[in-house]
Amino acid sequence: MVAKKSGESGASAGSTATENSLSTDQANQAPKKPQSLGGGVQQAPAEKAPVKKTPKPKAVEGIHVKTIPGLKSFRRAGFGFNQEGISFTLDALSEEQLEALENEPHLVITHCTLELDKEYVGKT
Repeated sequence: MVAKKSGESGASAGSTATENSLSTDQANQAPKKPQSLGGGVQQAPAEKAPVKKTPKPKAVEGIHVKTIPGLKSFRRAGFGFNQEGISFTLDALSEEQLEALENEPHLVITHCTLELDKEYVGKT
């Protein structure tokens, strides 16, 4: 509440309270958005260039590597292998890794085509 000074009328004191409440309400409101750039000109939204999607391959060349019969597990080229084996896409291995695997007598290598059922991220 606004205190009255001596000599003020009740009407002017009431209007001061109303002015104070208006300025408080205005301060609590969100700022207004600009309506246009002037002269009725409005800024058009920027257009995005169309994204060119490369189709993902459904199958890629790869190898399946497993241990020779009777050998439970074996490590080579940074990987561990067992009798069930692991499949790799060819681009997942360096030339040195592929050569080490193919020249290892404790491993059976089968070249194959791998069907992809998940997102494939390979060399492009």
